[in-house]
Amino acid sequence: MKKQYYYHITEQNWDKEILLYPKENGDNRDEEETKTPRICVAKTIEGCLIAIYLQDLNTINIYRTKEKVLAQSPIGVCDSKITGEMWITKPTKFVFINNLDNKINRKIHYIDRCNVGLLGDGEEGSKKWQRKYKKIFKKLVENHLIA
Repeated sequence: MKKQYYYHITEQNWDKEILLYPKENGDNRDEEETKTPRICVAKTIEGCLIAIYLQDLNTINIYRTKEKVLAQSPIGVCDSKITGEMWITKPTKFVFINNLDNKINRKIHYIDRCNVGLLGDGEEGSKKWQRKYKKIFKKLVENHLIA
């Protein structure tokens, strides 16, 4: 596996640069997932968006690894082939890239609210929705990131 940049989204207003530490628990982790301490990341911003329950986020701040890093494939995360979720298992520096403006935030929340239970649960029935909305999120992100 080769080093590359990875993305992480949060509603937290961290500094422009932050050192993140792997955590065993997280808000968007299934109870059945392994307790491996990790920083959950994705290869793309839309991968991050499709992986979590967005209604809980008021703000969507986008961070990226400061350097290209190695990450490992997740264990027991059934939708990782769609989301592109990867795990970083050691402390890693991230830099603030951007946030999503209110217009895209409202669109994403509307899509997520209309499909509660269909996004991000990894079940076969939801995977088609995840693929569909990942494409929609990609277009929204490309068109609405603020400078």
